[in-house]
Amino acid sequence: MQNAFAMEPKIPIREKGKNTEYVPVSAIEYLEAGRAYCIFHYKNKPQKTVSGSLKEYFDLIPAGIFCKVHRSFAVNIDEIAWYDNHHFLIMKSGASIPISEEGKNALRETGFIL
Repeated sequence: MQNAFAMEPKIPIREKGKNTEYVPVSAIEYLEAGRAYCIFHYKNKPQKTVSGSLKEYFDLIPAGIFCKVHRSFAVNIDEIAWYDNHHFLIMKSGASIPISEEGKNALRETGFIL
């Protein structure tokens, strides 16, 4: 029987000039898009900016764990604290994430109740 942590989904994070790091998806609170980069906002460590698009990294995460709620943000559904009814999600860390109408629909499709 394998260790439960060995089965946890991980995604490769590539930093220029460094080895590829495999990060557990559960360690990521949300992803934020930049022009040609993506910012990883972790639950328990400093954020990390890496080259590559939000779409590129979002597509590596197994379905149902994250939701793209805005053109520039994808959130870990388990890290949402509440929806403030004014177009923002409040994360457990206190971060305020904008949510579009399309994002609301996508979040509802995951079973999350707004």
